[in-house]
Amino acid sequence: MALRNALCRLLVSPHRCAVLSASRSQGTAAQANWEAEKTEKKPKAPKVQFDWRDALNLEGQLTEDEIMIRDSFRTYCQEKLMPRILMANRNEVFHRDIVSEMGEMGVLGPTIQGFGCAGVSYVAYGLIAREVERVDSGYRSVMSVQSSLVMHPINAYGTEEQKQKYLPQAG
Repeated sequence: MALRNALCRLLVSPHRCAVLSASRSQGTAAQANWEAEKTEKKPKAPKVQFDWRDALNLEGQLTEDEIMIRDSFRTYCQEKLMPRILMANRNEVFHRDIVSEMGEMGVLGPTIQGFGCAGVSYVAYGLIAREVERVDSGYRSVMSVQSSLVMHPINAYGTEEQKQKYLPQAG
């Protein structure tokens, strides 16, 4: 039983196994080196400042245009959209005119070039969607469905005639 426990301890620590086999051939010098390495204090790495609001430093990866789009749309959402949506939720009403207003701003189908759409990057589209989501997930869902499930397939797979017919009125 004692032999079994000793073997288990040796198998758990591979460094110790290597040191013990080396110490048999080199005497106690290998054991002394191993003990010195074990007790030697290693310098600690400097502490890195961590920003909880932007854990992955996404802000630093945005272009100036994306930041401008996000900030201007955040202002619109907080100042103009929020009060109307709060009242709509209290009255249990969905305002279609808010979606029409988003279309006039070029927010519906924002990644599409032309046809009254903004033609921005997918990152900017995500930032716009996030700002609407901060106010109300229902309107963000409507925006995403209109942009991704209606307008994008027409733009990607439709004929030029279909694009001319449907995209201007969908946006």
